Amino acid sequence: MRKVIRLILFMLFSLLSLTVAESEEVSNYKTVFQNALKLYNSDNPTVESDSLAKTLFLSIVNRTNNKADLLTIIDCYIKTGNIEQTYLNHQKANAFYQKSIAINESTLRDSRLLYEASLYLGSSYYFSNVIDSAQFHFEKANNIVEKNNKLTFVEPERLYNSLGAIYFESSNYQQADNYFKRALQISLKNSPDDINLIASIQSNIANCNIRLNKNELALIIYKDLLSKPLDSSLLQVIKQNTAHTLFKSNLFDSALIAYKNINYKNPLYKVRGLNDIGRIYMHLKQYQLAENTFDEAINVTKLHSGKVKNKEEALAYLYKSQLSFNQGFIDEALIWCNKAFEVVHLTYTSKNILTFPENVTESVSPVVLFEIMKTKAQIVYQKYLTTKELRYLENSVKTYNKAIETANYIKLNYDNDEAKIFFIENYQIIYQEAIEVAYQYSLINDNTIDDYLYLLENYQGSILFQNIESIKLKDEALIPEKIKNKEKGIRQLLAIYTSRINDNTNEKEVINLQNKLIELQVELSRIQILYEKDNNFYAYKKSPFKESITIEFIQNKLKNDASLFSFFQSDCFLYVLGINNNFYEINKIPLTKNLNQKLTYFINELNTQVEGKRFNAKAEGIYLNNLIFENFSLKIKSKNKWIIIPDGIMKFIPIESLSTKRGKYLVE
Repeated sequence: MRKVIRLILFMLFSLLSLTVAESEEVSNYKTVFQNALKLYNSDNPTVESDSLAKTLFLSIVNRTNNKADLLTIIDCYIKTGNIEQTYLNHQKANAFYQKSIAINESTLRDSRLLYEASLYLGSSYYFSNVIDSAQFHFEKANNIVEKNNKLTFVEPERLYNSLGAIYFESSNYQQADNYFKRALQISLKNSPDDINLIASIQSNIANCNIRLNKNELALIIYKDLLSKPLDSSLLQVIKQNTAHTLFKSNLFDSALIAYKNINYKNPLYKVRGLNDIGRIYMHLKQYQLAENTFDEAINVTKLHSGKVKNKEEALAYLYKSQLSFNQGFIDEALIWCNKAFEVVHLTYTSKNILTFPENVTESVSPVVLFEIMKTKAQIVYQKYLTTKELRYLENSVKTYNKAIETANYIKLNYDNDEAKIFFIENYQIIYQEAIEVAYQYSLINDNTIDDYLYLLENYQGSILFQNIESIKLKDEALIPEKIKNKEKGIRQLLAIYTSRINDNTNEKEVINLQNKLIELQVELSRIQILYEKDNNFYAYKKSPFKESITIEFIQNKLKNDASLFSFFQSDCFLYVLGINNNFYEINKIPLTKNLNQKLTYFINELNTQVEGKRFNAKAEGIYLNNLIFENFSLKIKSKNKWIIIPDGIMKFIPIESLSTKRGKYLVE
C-alpha cells in the first residue's frame, strides 16, 4: 500500500510540474487566472488542487514583464492567502494579504478587495492568537462597509460574527450581542437556507444571554435550535450550553437529563459538564457521586492538558474543597483549596494549609482565584470556631483581605460586563463575611483594628473613589490619545487571553498565551509610569488621601471636640465604629424583627407629609438613639461634633431626628 501511495504522489507532482510549465507558456494571463479560479472554487478541493491553484495564482503575480491588471494581481494575493490559511499557514497567509493591501492602498484603493483582504487577514490573526491585530483589521473592514453602504461585500456575516466573538472573549457581552444580531440579520437575508450558519450565530446570541444572566431567553433559543437538523458537532455544543443554562437556572433534574445526552468531542467541555453535574449531586447531598464526578473532571483535564494551568481543573478542586467542608472535613477542605490555588495560579506552591498566593495578578482566571480565596477564608474561620486557635482567625482575616485585593484587581484591570456582574454578585456578601471576622478579631486583639478599618474603607468607597479619581485624572493627563487607546486595548486583551488560556489544552499554545499575558501586564505598567510622570496625576498619587488609612491616621485628623461614627450594615447586624482623637470602640447591633419594624415606622413617619398631622415617632427616635449611640462610652458620645458615615438603612435616617432619653432631639 505504501508503494502505491508513493507512486500516486509521484505522478501527481509530475503532473503539477507539467501543468505549471505549460501555464508559464500561456501568454494570456486571463486564461491562467480562470483555470486557477476553477480549482479554487471547486466543490471538492484537495491538497493537490489547492496547491495547483496557488501555483497558478503566483505564476501570474511573479511573471516578468507582467501585463496582468492590478485588480487581478491583488485578487491573486488574497486567494493565495486564503489557501494558505486553509492549511493553517498563518504567517504565509498574512504576508500575501499584506501584499494585497499594500498594492491596493498605494494604487487602486478598490474598496471590495481592500475589505476582503482586511477581513481574511483579521481572521488569520484571530486564529493564531494575535487578537489586537485581528480586531484592528476587522474594524478596518467594518469601516470600509460603513463608508460604502451602497456596495455589496462578501461574507459580511462573517465579519460581524468575528467582531462579536472578540467582544465575547473580552467579556463585553452586550456589545458582542449587538454584533451577533447584526450577523444574524444578514445571514437570514443572504443565506436563509444555511441552517447551520444561522444556528451557530443564534447559539452565540444565546451564549451572550447566559453570561448576562438572561437564562430564560437563552433557553428559548436553545429549545428552538434543538428541534432543527443541525450538524452533529454544532448540535453537541448547543446541547452542552442548554444543559449548563438549565443548571444555572436551578433546574437540576432537567440539567442532569440534558447532560446525559451529550457526546463530548472537546475534553474541556466535558470537564465543564462534569463540574456542573458534581455540583448538582453536592446540592442533592449525594456526596459520593459528587466526589466521583469531580475526580473524573480532574482526571480528564490531566489526561488532555497535562501540566497546563486551567480554571476548569481549579474549579473541580474548589468544588472538592466545598464538598469536604459540607461534610465537616475542614483540614481536607483546606488542602483542596491549596490544590486549586496551584492549578489557577502561575507561581504558587502550597507550603502548608494556611498559605495563599501573594501576587493576585499571576493567575489564569482572577475570578476563579477570588472564589478560591473567599472559600478558603470561610473554611479557615470555621477552623478557628472549632479550635479557638487565634492563628486561624488571623489567617482568615488575611485571606479575606487578599480576596478583596483580588476583587479590586479585577475592577481595575477588567473593564467589562463580566467584571460588572462579578461585583453585583459578590460585592455585598464578601464584605459582610470579612467585616464580621475582622470584628471578632478586633475584640480579641486591639492591634488588629486597622484590619477592620481597611475592609470598612474599601467597602465605603475609598477604593472606588480612588478609581474614579484616577480615571478622571488620566483623562485630563497630557498623555497622547493613542497611548490612552492603547491602554484600553491592553485591558481588553487581558480578558481575551485569559479566556483563551482556559479554552485550550495545547501546552505549547497555553505557554505562549501566558507569556502574552505577562507581556501585557508589563506594557500596562509602562503606561502607568507615563501617567505618573504627568504633573496632575503625580500630585494625586502623592496626596495624603493615598496614604494607608489607619485608626491613628483618622485620630490625627480629628479635632479634640469631634467624634466619628462609621456604619456598616450586613443582613443580620449593624456595625458601628466610633472614633475620637484618642479612643475608639466598635458596637455590633443585631437587626432583630423589632428593630426593623421600628426603623421602618420611623422612616415612614419622617417621609409622611400630611397637612395637620404631627410627627409621631419620637418614641422610636429615643429607642434608636439608645440602641445605636447610648451604648458608646462617654469618651466617644460626649463630643460636641459628630461626623457620621452612614450605611444601609442609616442613610435614610437624619441623626438630628433622633431623641435623647429626656425627649430632646439629638441635635437642636
